[in-house]
Amino acid sequence: MVKRPSPLDIYKILDKSNCQECGSNTCMEFVTDLLERRKKLEDCPDSHLTAKKRQKVFELIKPPQMPVEFGEIGSERICIFGGEEVLYRHGLTFYNQTSLVVEVYDEMPDLIDTVKYLTDFKISRIGEELTFEAIAVRCTSNDPEKYAETIKQVAAKTDLPLILCSWNTEALIKAAESIKDKRPLLYAATKQNWKEIGECAVKNSLPVVCFSKDLDELVSIAKTLENMGVKEMAL
Repeated sequence: MVKRPSPLDIYKILDKSNCQECGSNTCMEFVTDLLERRKKLEDCPDSHLTAKKRQKVFELIKPPQMPVEFGEIGSERICIFGGEEVLYRHGLTFYNQTSLVVEVYDEMPDLIDTVKYLTDFKISRIGEELTFEAIAVRCTSNDPEKYAETIKQVAAKTDLPLILCSWNTEALIKAAESIKDKRPLLYAATKQNWKEIGECAVKNSLPVVCFSKDLDELVSIAKTLENMGVKEMAL
């Protein structure tokens, strides 16, 4: 478990005006809500926190493993994973539950009916209602035009976040750009296509999965994409 910042470490950076514009009654209450992730740093208005001080707070509260978020902005079905501060539940609360994802493919018979079923699927277990958090659509046709068209059809029939899976770089980019407003997760950037996928991700503000069978190579791909300006990555 990483050392968590003291509330006072953050409080002393704030202007202590207790403006309540963030929705909390006091700045100290905001700090507590921030550490418990009931509030976000963006909830503190720019007029009360300079960019320099905001960066200081961010450095204090950011988890060692940054979260990855995909799905349409503003949707209730955003998928978030990562962003945890501990490896084991007994160390601290897990903030983002394990995502339940089902993979389909572009040559699948009755694909749209399957997508509708997965979108509406619900099951109750021990008082908790479980649903799927995302749908992964794999390109088995290896046809960029077919895959992009399939992705558009799938996106039109579901509000679940989508993961686009293809080793065909052209197919992955074409599909991603056809539904960029849905903010799909791109799988995957490799040593062969990192430049093209990275440029697509930066241009459209999309998260990316980095893939390699070699750990050093995986780190190299991730660092290269980060230097290109890719904000969110999974390994």
